[in-house]
Amino acid sequence: MINHPKIGTLEAFVSNGCRTLLRNIKATNLKEKTLRYKGHVELMNILKISGFLNEKEIEINGEKIIPLEVTAKLLES
Repeated sequence: MINHPKIGTLEAFVSNGCRTLLRNIKATNLKEKTLRYKGHVELMNILKISGFLNEKEIEINGEKIIPLEVTAKLLES
């Protein structure tokens, strides 16, 4: 957890978006952390456990869908 005076409490977790920078900068160690509002990780885990982030096609009422695509569309707005 990180407390920001203007934003409030944020969750911080190690992520992997800066790895490509290692080719361009002289650094022996590089660590990136993603910051999200408190509760974000728990909510994402609930979606994952419930199957909303699955990429494997399923069939519902004769229609084939990919849960992740449905979730993305529903959360789009």
